[in-house]
Amino acid sequence: VTDLLDLSQIEQGAISLNISEVDIHDLVQKSIDNYHLLAKNKNNELIFYKKIKNSKVNIDDIKINQVINNLISNAIKFTESGKITVSLLEQETSIWIYVKDTGIGMSEYELEQLFDESTPFNRVGTREEAGTGLGFMICKKFIELHGGGIFVESKPNHGSVFKVEIPRSL
Repeated sequence: VTDLLDLSQIEQGAISLNISEVDIHDLVQKSIDNYHLLAKNKNNELIFYKKIKNSKVNIDDIKINQVINNLISNAIKFTESGKITVSLLEQETSIWIYVKDTGIGMSEYELEQLFDESTPFNRVGTREEAGTGLGFMICKKFIELHGGGIFVESKPNHGSVFKVEIPRSL
């Protein structure tokens, strides 16, 4: 229900950002802490690499937290007995968040559908976990509202890498 409400508000232009200075390192760490047990339950190793000196960024922490949570939970959903690596990297004007997994990956066709607003992307996880199919579209919209971008690379049976760029300030 929340996904449908978020998407509806985004489409109507009714979503605004509540920007504040946030420590992105702390935000990512809290998300990883929240998903640690779920990852362990699926025999996954959850690793956090912090290659960042200045972790302060001006963002809507609630929306970016939703993006981070979605990417980590999906990595866990589609990975069994593998590794999920979350990395924070910085450039002068932006922060990059990478979420890489060793899971089941996606075909070219699935990659094309992933952010398609006309066709929600929905498939079950390694343990038949369901989803709404709206999460990636919402992530894309939230990142675009911040002036950033989201990119993905994936191959079947070789996992996926999601790369999120967030400008330090709007």
